[in-house]
This record gives sequence, structure tokens and C-alpha cells, in this order.
Amino acid sequence: MKNKGIFYSIVTLLFLVPLILYATTYLDITSAQLEYKKTKITGEKLSAYVESINSDLPRALEIIGKQSVAAAIAQIDYSGTPLDDANNRIIEVMMNGTIYSRPTNLTNSTLPSWVNAAIFKGVRYGFETNITIKNLSVNAYDSFHVLLRATIIVNSTESSRTMRLDKTYNEDLVLSIEGFEDTIYTLNTNGLLTRTIKKANITVSGATAVDTAVAQKLYMSSNDGPSFLDRLEGRLSTSSKYSSQTPNIIGLETLIYLPEISYVGVPIKTSQSVIDHYYFGSSAHAGSLVEDSSYDWLRLDASHAAFYGVTLV
Repeated sequence: MKNKGIFYSIVTLLFLVPLILYATTYLDITSAQLEYKKTKITGEKLSAYVESINSDLPRALEIIGKQSVAAAIAQIDYSGTPLDDANNRIIEVMMNGTIYSRPTNLTNSTLPSWVNAAIFKGVRYGFETNITIKNLSVNAYDSFHVLLRATIIVNSTESSRTMRLDKTYNEDLVLSIEGFEDTIYTLNTNGLLTRTIKKANITVSGATAVDTAVAQKLYMSSNDGPSFLDRLEGRLSTSSKYSSQTPNIIGLETLIYLPEISYVGVPIKTSQSVIDHYYFGSSAHAGSLVEDSSYDWLRLDASHAAFYGVTLV
């Protein structure tokens, strides 16, 4: 009986050993799988978080860029003087919330404040993040857009420091200037008149279309008119400073509505072409009446008459 008991014990042990080995191995594999899944999930969260910064960058550039352009225009309205360097002053507002080192109402709406918000978002997910803004620029793009260009470097580390992700993102945002004030009007009427930039939605050719452009205060592309950034600097022609930044035409022009000039008491140049950058300039650009126009005061110079397909009388 004793030998029988030993035999059954050995048999039982022989059955138990594989089960114990299997259970141990299973637990090891399960633990490894869980760790792998945990690491994978953390990696996916880290990657998604860092990518969300890149995805949000265009939105931030557009909102902060528009606000900064508006702040630069407000500075011109307030001071009555053009900007010394339009692109750098806009960058100053975007980065510091200041213009000429003086605070604007945008001190809490800058790219660094956006960076801080993105970093705080990462903290909630357990990530330590550093974001560096590099190579921010504001350039001319075409007649109705400026180009905001930014490079950001993102370094994000999981809190246990077992995982790190480094990314460099380059973003080009083409920002519309429609709806912004044209500071040429402000600067040349002592702040008595303003005009909002509105792109012509018709082909301006012929007397009827020219009359529509006058009535609706439309803006057209121009080979020699000042660009939007030139206008912020008080310039009345396209500068090489901005034309060298893009192969596109960047100039703008609109037609002066003489009755409103007269209404606010600004002296009228009766014989001058009403193309804005000609009319406000110090040089004489004689204009003649436009045949078939409904405006008996509308005058254009010969080159613009040809460009807009009208006949002068």
C-alpha cells in the first residue's frame, strides 16, 4: 500500500508539473502582452497628441495672423503714420502681443500663448512637451493674400521617460486680406475716410463694369499698384522688397469715388485719374472722362483706359 501511495503521488506530480509550467508560462506571456499593449496605447496617444499640434497649427496661424494684421492697421489708424516694416510688425504682434514694444489687446492671443495651451493639453495626458517656434515670416503672396510661414519643433516625452517623440513641422498658410481696411485711404484723407478691401467678383472690362467697380468699391490686381504690405507702409507702388518674395502679381488698385472725398472736405483733384495709387500720389497723372460711364466725374489715364477696355473722351 505504501508503494502504491508513492506511485500515485508521482503520477499526480507528473500531471501537475506541466500544468504549473503552463500556468507560469501563460502568466509570463499575458504579462508581456499586457505590457506591450500598454506601451502601444501610450505610443499611439503620444503620436496622436503630437500630430494634433501640427493639425492645429494652421488654425492658430490664421486666427492669430488675422488678429495681428488688424492690430497693425489699428496702430496706423491711431497714429496716423504708416508702419516702418509691415511684415516684422505683424510678426511682433503674433509673437509678443505688442507693436513697437507697446502692448496691444492681443497679449493673450499670441503664438507663444497657443504653445502654452498645447503644452498644458499634453500634461493632462501625462506628456512633458517642449515646443519651439522657428522661422516665422509674413510674406507677400499675391494681390489678395499674404503668406504666413512657420516652423515648429515639438519634443514630447511620456512622464515615465520611457518614450519620446521629436517632430519638426513646416506650415505655409495663405491668408486672405479681403475684409481688412485699406490704410492708403486712412493715410491720405487724414483718417476721414476708410475703405475695406473687396476683391472684384466680375471681369472689369467696359464702361458698365468699370461703373460697377466704382459703385461697389471693388479692388483689382495691378502690375504697378502697391501690395497690401506696401500699403501698410504708406507706399503707392509695388516695392522690390515684397515683389521679390513671390512670382505672383501682388499689386492692388481701386477707383476713387470722388463725391465721398468731396463730402468729407478733402480737396478734389479734378483732372487726375481716379486710380487710387495715381490719385493719391504727388505726381500728376492726368485723366480724361470715360465714354458711356454714368459718372460725369470719372476720369482715367490712357494706360488704365486701355487695360479696362474703355474709351476716353
